[in-house]
Amino acid sequence: MIEAQATVVKIDADFAYVSARRRSACGSCDAHGDCGTAALSTLLGGKETLFKVTNPVGARVGDQVALGLEEKTLLKSAATIYLLPLLFLLTGALAGHWLFLGEIVQEKAVVAGALAGLAVGFLVMKRIAGKIAANSRYIPTILHADAPRQAVNTVEFLHRRV
Repeated sequence: MIEAQATVVKIDADFAYVSARRRSACGSCDAHGDCGTAALSTLLGGKETLFKVTNPVGARVGDQVALGLEEKTLLKSAATIYLLPLLFLLTGALAGHWLFLGEIVQEKAVVAGALAGLAVGFLVMKRIAGKIAANSRYIPTILHADAPRQAVNTVEFLHRRV
């Protein structure tokens, strides 16, 4: 199970809206100072992202929570979003190549077929992604919540101890 930390910002029935800061893996890399990806991550990173998650533990606004999502679920989602349009792009390029085999316009047909395949791939991906988003198995879940730490009033603390 993949876990991430977040903060609950809103409660809605059985769901919670949580805010999580994007993190990059560049901080642990030895070459992070010389890498273009690290520079891009520094420029674009640090933004808060809002997620709708299931709330079986009854977390409240302000709680720090641990979110969980199965690896298998994440891999299926990533394959749908990244690989499906790529597969359609390649299929369209091959179709353009085979349809105009030996023709002078073959290169243009390959490019046109690739673009058409990519467009169809995005449409198919959008339809499948909509079905995935409606499936509760693909929604992250709050595994446990830690109440926010509040400042301790010394007088109250000593009064409770007596």
